Amino acid sequence: MDIDENPYQQWDQATKLAIDEVAAEIVAAAGRLSAASCAWLLLVEKFDGASGHVRAGFASTAHWLAFACGLAQRTALDHVRVAQALAAHAALAREMSAGRLSYSQVRAIARAAGPTEDQLV
Repeated sequence: MDIDENPYQQWDQATKLAIDEVAAEIVAAAGRLSAASCAWLLLVEKFDGASGHVRAGFASTAHWLAFACGLAQRTALDHVRVAQALAAHAALAREMSAGRLSYSQVRAIARAAGPTEDQLV
């Protein structure tokens, strides 16, 4: 196949419809993944707020997450920060739990929005 040739031009109508259905399922699953991630992050925030890491013998919730959930330390730190932002901004939690915002989108908003900057949310 030539580099400039579009491989999708050869698809028949049935294949295009099947791919459209797969694409719709991917998008729907992404929404469910965001909702599940939001629920998980709110649990992380609850654990952090209760200083659960101390009871478990860890220096921080991020250290505990890295150990207990197999996350890289930097990833665990990001998750704790995003979890705290979700707890501080009900609108973020509402949109993510509805599947309208992804973890990546919430993480970016959380970097820009301080605890009192609801207008950025």
